Amino acid sequence: MTQKERQAKSRQMIREAAESEFSASGYEAFTVDQLCARHGISKGMLYHYYTGKDQLFLLCVEDAFQGLEAYLRGQMEDILREDVQRAVQRYFLAREYYFRENPRQKVVFETALFHPPRQLTEQIQTLHQPLDRLNHDFLQQTVSRLELRPGLGQEAVSRYFRGLEYVFMTFLAHYHGEENPMDVGTMVRTSSEMLDMLLFGIARREADHASLDT
Repeated sequence: MTQKERQAKSRQMIREAAESEFSASGYEAFTVDQLCARHGISKGMLYHYYTGKDQLFLLCVEDAFQGLEAYLRGQMEDILREDVQRAVQRYFLAREYYFRENPRQKVVFETALFHPPRQLTEQIQTLHQPLDRLNHDFLQQTVSRLELRPGLGQEAVSRYFRGLEYVFMTFLAHYHGEENPMDVGTMVRTSSEMLDMLLFGIARREADHASLDT
């Protein structure tokens, strides 16, 4: 093994250890001492490659963002062939499928988005921009296929979808109404039913009733 290969292996080992510790302890409780003790890494080697906790966290965040973005891009062509409801369902569920395979990244991802360290907020926003653009492009293409209610514009509906995207799995879990985790089949069926109501509503307007009575 060449020196360059050994260095790359050491860097990767430290990053994987950092991801494990951040996912288990969270950002606030994470310490370099703990990482080194649990994973048999010398502090000298760690500081040879990385400056410390904040850099390690940002690298883990970058891995999570890039991994999810690559996964979604790989699915995008097939997803956009679906009708609108199915496309939205598959896009929102794709994130869950990815994080089921990468559970440590899920913790890092959610910490970065919902509880970011204040001093790292700007860097995290910069790292998230490619994923933001991908989400925006998907939603714009999807919304453009919908026949919107009078008074609603595409930008307002895109904002609605962006908000829904980040609470989708929480909403789905409450809608499912069971404490036991959903298997994939149940998740697909339940999300389809839920999205039908979210996209097309649950009640007729008074005007609709009036038109039926005339």
